[in-house]
Amino acid sequence: MRVIGLLLKQTLNGPVKKSVIHSLIQNRICWLAWEFGYFGRTEFVVEGFRSNGYNGKIEIAWLDSSSVPVAVFEIDSSPRHKSVQKLLIFNCLRFWVVYEKKILIIL
Repeated sequence: MRVIGLLLKQTLNGPVKKSVIHSLIQNRICWLAWEFGYFGRTEFVVEGFRSNGYNGKIEIAWLDSSSVPVAVFEIDSSPRHKSVQKLLIFNCLRFWVVYEKKILIIL
């Protein structure tokens, strides 16, 4: 994750929207899946989780060759209970990334 921090430090010069930070983190984590031999997918549907009438989605899932999640990630700009609920549905490695403009916390 140090690489993500360095990438953000180099990219964020001046005021940046949270959506830009979120996209940078999401894209980097998804790309890292390939380095570990998995397929990275964004907005992976969470079966059995609905919010506001819509299917829930996990930010990123690393999938094996059978499309089974081996790791899932949620990214938030502030702690959200819903993110933890979605992560707990999965029986694999689970990562909750919480960030602020100057701080990146990996739980």
